[in-house]
Amino acid sequence: MTMTIEQAIKWCESRYQGASMPGAAAAYKMCLAALRAQQAAEAEEQPLTMEELRKMDGQPVWIEFIPDADGEQLKMWALVSVDENDGEVFLLNSIGGSSAYEEVWADIRAIYRRPPVEARDV
Repeated sequence: MTMTIEQAIKWCESRYQGASMPGAAAAYKMCLAALRAQQAAEAEEQPLTMEELRKMDGQPVWIEFIPDADGEQLKMWALVSVDENDGEVFLLNSIGGSSAYEEVWADIRAIYRRPPVEARDV
């Protein structure tokens, strides 16, 4: 039987609350901590939504663009800047440029909080 992390957390929570054997509560508590850490790590690997970007004013993000015709893919750090008046998101990139998200979204494959595992050697 395969469980999602959410299902495993609920299962461990129910066992933790009813644990009566010595050491069982501590084991379930450790299990819950590990599952929640894994859940948080997986959430960081997901591309950011526009709603999340709007909450990240002044924070760095990792941008991966769609590969060009030659297969080259631009990847870079950028700072998020959010216009207080209308919530428009700007990306201030690490090579000196600035673009409104709406101007470049069609060229972007994904935006992350940090580089995905496979891109961390960049």
